[in-house]
Amino acid sequence: MTTSLPLTDLRWTHNYGDIISKWNGSSSIKIEDVREQDGGVYECFPDESMNVENQGIMRLIVRACPSPKWNPPSCEYDCPVCYNGGVCDDKTGLCVCPTGFKGVNCETGCGSGHFGRYCNLVCSSTGTDESCRNNLFCPPDPVGCSCVDGYEGLGCSQPCGAGWYGSSCQQKCHCDNTYCDRKYGCTSSSDCWDGYTGPQCQVLSSDKSCPSGYFGELCNYSCHCSAGADCNRDDGSCTNGCSDSWAGSNCSIALPYLSRPPIATPKASTILVDVTWTQGKDYGTGTITSWTLWYKKEGSSQFTSINSNTPDVIKITGLKLHETVTYYSILSRSVEGVNTPGPGSPQEKIQTTCSEPAMPSPPISTFISQTFVEVQWMLADGLKEIQCSDVLLYQVGHRNTMMSSRSIANTTHNTEKMMRISGLSECTEYAVDLRVLNDKEFKSPWSEAINITTLPSVPIFVSTNSTILETSFTMKWHTLASCNSGTDLLYHYRLNYVKSNDEYRSGNTSDTEVEITISDDVEPCTEFSFHVSVSFMEVIGQASSIKLSTDAELPGVPEMISAEYSGGSINVEWHPPVNLSLIHI
Repeated sequence: MTTSLPLTDLRWTHNYGDIISKWNGSSSIKIEDVREQDGGVYECFPDESMNVENQGIMRLIVRACPSPKWNPPSCEYDCPVCYNGGVCDDKTGLCVCPTGFKGVNCETGCGSGHFGRYCNLVCSSTGTDESCRNNLFCPPDPVGCSCVDGYEGLGCSQPCGAGWYGSSCQQKCHCDNTYCDRKYGCTSSSDCWDGYTGPQCQVLSSDKSCPSGYFGELCNYSCHCSAGADCNRDDGSCTNGCSDSWAGSNCSIALPYLSRPPIATPKASTILVDVTWTQGKDYGTGTITSWTLWYKKEGSSQFTSINSNTPDVIKITGLKLHETVTYYSILSRSVEGVNTPGPGSPQEKIQTTCSEPAMPSPPISTFISQTFVEVQWMLADGLKEIQCSDVLLYQVGHRNTMMSSRSIANTTHNTEKMMRISGLSECTEYAVDLRVLNDKEFKSPWSEAINITTLPSVPIFVSTNSTILETSFTMKWHTLASCNSGTDLLYHYRLNYVKSNDEYRSGNTSDTEVEITISDDVEPCTEFSFHVSVSFMEVIGQASSIKLSTDAELPGVPEMISAEYSGGSINVEWHPPVNLSLIHI
């Protein structure tokens, strides 16, 4: 930017953002390795007041492909020659002409007072030759805004100086100034300078060399040779090879690389490095075909590589606590069918930390019911050296093993070591795991999961029936268990003496009814307890219990001895029955 006063406190902004402090005081700035995101509006102010009535403005247009290529992201197609300041559209490969010119290659002038792609638009109905003067024209990008052909200056009112022509007077005539028309360039009646030919004497003869560092028919493409050497005039090829960030037969394919060191995150003995490359934000072009991370440990002179075929986070593992690692990345893309690596990104150093807690041991189940389970775990105090910080809380996760979604419950304090997980479905297998959250709010990996199957429902007795013959019990029940299939349910029953709690009879059945025969040696009026439980997939639920008793035996028949009538009464004598002890008199 130029100023009419000797100002030295200049301030710069990009796309109406904050002041760019590194450019403070500079009247001229240079952007190295331009990216698409560097395009936009740059403003320069005389001081920090940023007075909008006194600033310089320019717009930088950045093509998605470097000259002379088009068709991003590969950018492997060659652009046509665009005359008179025309620019190849990096998306379509067509020449976009500056104001005042038309044609496939922008080789034809519009004539005074006309503009547009086909020169079919007029600046004024009066049709005067200079009606387009004092106007700024903005064809599609990547040409940008300029004055009509033959004029320049902030107001587009200043005619081109001698020897210059075209839109904003940016084109130089390669003929005698007498024959240089400020609108069209060298006229057909002019003699081109030695070495120039073609439309308006724009083309340098093939036997001539372009200025150092350029190639092409119009010498408007930059060379990209190693060590800054000049390239072949015709195709841009380099005898000593391309420079680091360029490839291809004419060294015009911009190789991809990161504009900053990869972002790394330390996690205990592992470092996670994000090597993602973004078109327009980072340098170069193309579709990435491979990602390589190079790193070396402190004290080592050799870098080790880790290759990946996906743009994902690359892990550096097997590191020690507080170990410093230097790293950078190299990205590769296909160039003319060959996988070609780009230059390395800037290097960065990072030290391993133990911000992520170590993986805890899996929990242990302590109680299982139909709708909840209780688990406990060991406290992580012994892991403090690895975690570098205290435990804030624990998180217990559980999920139905037939589903992928995990539910998470937090403890309320870091000293808790048990949790009840409620709201579960019976006869269902759950995977339960554990992780640690430290006071830096870093989470450990989930522990190994344990599988817990909830219990079936407790059976409900329908009726009991002690037979009159005192020889059997018939027990019936039903279950509310909503397990997957009734055929998978098995009932376990047991008949115990009440007084001794000794087992009298037990067994398994898939029915909801069982008959138990009582042996003759069991005394009448003996009390029993009957227990029944249900199991599903070898998981046994809680038992239902009920008390019952064998019937009392009927008294025996007494033996009559005699019966005598005497004085109005009868005296009867008999022998008691054998089981007299059971008779209550």
